Amino acid sequence: MALGLGGVGMTPLAFPALAQRLVGTRPSKSDFDDLAREAAAQCEPSDDLHASAAYRRHVARVLATRALHDAQQRAGKMQ
Repeated sequence: MALGLGGVGMTPLAFPALAQRLVGTRPSKSDFDDLAREAAAQCEPSDDLHASAAYRRHVARVLATRALHDAQQRAGKMQ
């Protein structure tokens, strides 16, 4: 399991310690929400013409939650 986010800092960010917490577990939607919230909180996006930092952080949380859920669904189909 790996979790990374782009567009929320100067370079793409990886969150290996957060993703490692899911290894060997059967995470719930709440677990994904918590993990995505923590990842988004670690981001340092900037404001620019296209989006505010707060909006970028919000989108990072939403997309991270979706990505984790989708990964779980795909993993279930592989078993």
